[in-house]
Amino acid sequence: MRNIVRIEDKVNKKDSYVPENIEKGNPTASTNNQYTDPTNTLSSGVWSSEPGVWRFEQTGAEEFCYLIDGVIRLTHENGQSNTFNPGDAFIIPIGFRGTWETVKPMRKFYANCEIKNLSSKL
Repeated sequence: MRNIVRIEDKVNKKDSYVPENIEKGNPTASTNNQYTDPTNTLSSGVWSSEPGVWRFEQTGAEEFCYLIDGVIRLTHENGQSNTFNPGDAFIIPIGFRGTWETVKPMRKFYANCEIKNLSSKL
């Protein structure tokens, strides 16, 4: 029998890193992965970052996010921009390309679901 896994709002600063492709600021980020399923398809935890802007592409997994604290702005390479505040939930689909901007220091719950062979169909 498998048990329920509680995802706690805890940041793991010892695993801090600097995002790649920084365009503005000097941000650091931190991941506290608290669950990975036995097939390595689903992972979940808390991710945080300090203010800054960097380019990124969502590859390999669809990501569900729930913003706990802070303000972020995601801007697609086509110019479409979305700003998220505490309490907002959103999906970053495979194939998204653009910038991540942390406007105010933020924390989010995340759940990444790897979707095999989807990237080649986008």
